[in-house]
Amino acid sequence: MNFQPLGLAQLKKLDKMNMIRKKIARRYEKEINLENKMPFDNNCSYHLYWILVKNRNKFIKKMAGKNIEVGIHYKPVHQMTLYKNKTRLPNTENIGKKIVSIPMHPNLSNNEIDMVIKSVNEYGN
Repeated sequence: MNFQPLGLAQLKKLDKMNMIRKKIARRYEKEINLENKMPFDNNCSYHLYWILVKNRNKFIKKMAGKNIEVGIHYKPVHQMTLYKNKTRLPNTENIGKKIVSIPMHPNLSNNEIDMVIKSVNEYGN
């Protein structure tokens, strides 16, 4: 029996998975009607896709109500425990309160992508 480590098996699929994520990112960039969202860049692998919303807590609850899982992946570094100090960075802190990651993975169906876009457009402002 030939047991190939999972990571090596996944590497064989990497180019295809990155291509699918780029297609999703291109749709998000074109169809999400928010001023502040991750720009499309063909050199990006789109492990995550971020948007800025006005009220993150309300947005997360509304998205959960549609069974759309979102996340908070980017936090201001100066507020993390290791670096935390009394420095104030108002712009960074403001964005840190608004940034949300929306679903981004190669297994999203077109219907799921449509629902994410529709829901972000409805609840993101």
